[in-house]
Amino acid sequence: MFQPEKRKSRSGKISSLCLDHNHLSNKVREFLCFDCNTMIGNFKESIETIESAIKYLIKHGELCQK
Repeated sequence: MFQPEKRKSRSGKISSLCLDHNHLSNKVREFLCFDCNTMIGNFKESIETIESAIKYLIKHGELCQK
């Protein structure tokens, strides 16, 4: 599901993973790559919003299968 970190720092080294946490409880969840951690944050941790985005991609036949 989640991808390994691919983002590189200015020095060319692979960046460290982000320590994801719940913003309401501050409970630590897992390490995530920058993109996955940012995506969850941009969706405000809303399952409903993430599900709506998935439905939108399916509707337009643009869901990537990896």
